[in-house]
Amino acid sequence: MVVFVPENVALWAEHTEEKLILSYCGYWVCLQGQPQTGNKATVTVYLPRRNTFSVAGLTDLMARIGRKESL
Repeated sequence: MVVFVPENVALWAEHTEEKLILSYCGYWVCLQGQPQTGNKATVTVYLPRRNTFSVAGLTDLMARIGRKESL
């Protein structure tokens, strides 16, 4: 999972005893089954925009894991 945050990280999260609010966007990708790379310095990972880390996206992700479906 990758979360894009503002340059001023203080603007990214707000929390109280009643809520946690994260601003900006997050995306995830499953790397299971991907080929290994010989590159030791950097690896480019593409994040599908459909894989949003949101309430709906996380609910769907957990349901798929519960059904033992591939991600």
